[in-house]
Amino acid sequence: MGRKAGLKQIMEVETMKKLFKRGLAMAFCLLCLALGQVQAFDFMADVDEVSRDPYKAYTLYKGMPTTDFRDNYSSLSNWSKISERIYCKNESLNGSVIEWIKVFTDEKNVSGYEIYFLTNSLEIADRIFERLTNNLEKSIGRPDYSDKSGDDIKSNFWEIKNNATLGISVEVRYGIKRSSDDIFKKINPPITYKHVVFIVRY
Repeated sequence: MGRKAGLKQIMEVETMKKLFKRGLAMAFCLLCLALGQVQAFDFMADVDEVSRDPYKAYTLYKGMPTTDFRDNYSSLSNWSKISERIYCKNESLNGSVIEWIKVFTDEKNVSGYEIYFLTNSLEIADRIFERLTNNLEKSIGRPDYSDKSGDDIKSNFWEIKNNATLGISVEVRYGIKRSSDDIFKKINPPITYKHVVFIVRY
C-alpha cells in the first residue's frame, strides 16, 4: 500500500506540474495577444486625426512652407519616404488598412494634399468613408455637393471661402483591384488592395 500511495502521489505531482505549465503557456499567449492588440495600427484614430480639423491633417495644411513639410516628414520614424512627395505609414503595412500621404507643392508652399486609406475590406472602406464625412459635417456642415457613380464611387465635396478658397473632398472607390502600384515599387512584398478611401484638400 505504501508503494502504491507513493506512486499515486508522484502522479498527482506530475499532473499538477503539467497543468501549471499549460496555464503558464496560456497566460503567455493571452499576454502576446493583448500586446499585439495594443500595438496594432489604429486606423480609425488616424481617420479622426485627418478629418477632425477641416484646415489641416497631422501637421499638414494648405499654404504650409514646402521646407517645413519636408523637414517634418523626413524626421518622422513611423513614416517612410516613397518618393519626393509620397510617404507611407510604416505600422499600417501589416494591417488591414494601409495609409499613405501624397503632397503637392510649388516652389514655396504646399498647394494641396491627399491622404489615402487602402483596404481589401468593403466594410472597413464604408466605415472610413462615413467617419471622414461625419467628422467634417460636425465642423463645417453638410457637403456642398455629393456624387455617386454607379456602385463604384461615392464622393462628398465642401468649399470653404475665407481669405483663400479651400476645397475638401472625401471619396471611396470600390473594387479597383489595383496591385503593385508604381509608387509602392520600393515596398516588398508588393501592396495589393481592392478599395481606396481618400480625403483631399486643395
